[in-house]
Amino acid sequence: MSVKSVWRTHYQNGFRVNQELGMPYHLYCGLKATLMALPYGVFISSLGPNWSWWGLLSGGLLWLFFCFNFEIYVHQHMQTGTLAAMRVSKGQWLTRLGGTGLICGVFVYLHIFFIAAP
Repeated sequence: MSVKSVWRTHYQNGFRVNQELGMPYHLYCGLKATLMALPYGVFISSLGPNWSWWGLLSGGLLWLFFCFNFEIYVHQHMQTGTLAAMRVSKGQWLTRLGGTGLICGVFVYLHIFFIAAP
C-alpha cells in the first residue's frame, strides 16, 4: 500500500465507530480538543472591555493544535493495540462538559459584571 492509500484509509475509518473507543476517533479528538481550547478562547475574549475576536482566533488555533496532536496520539495507540485504555464513559464526558461550561460561565460572568461594567 502506498502512503497516500494508508492515510486515506485512516481518514475514512476515523468517521466510523471504533469499537475500542465507542465513538469515531475524529469525533473523540474533536470533542477532547474543544473541551480544552474553549475555556482558553473565552478567557482571552473576556479580557478587554469589549468582547474580543482574538479569543476565537487563539482558541481556534489551539483547537487545531490539540486536535492534530490527539489524532497522532490515537494513531499511535491504534498501532500498539492499546486504544481501549483511552475510552471515556458518557458520565465522564458529561462531567468534562459541565466543567468546561462552568469555567466559561465564570469568565463570561466576570466579563459582564466586572470588566465591561460601566
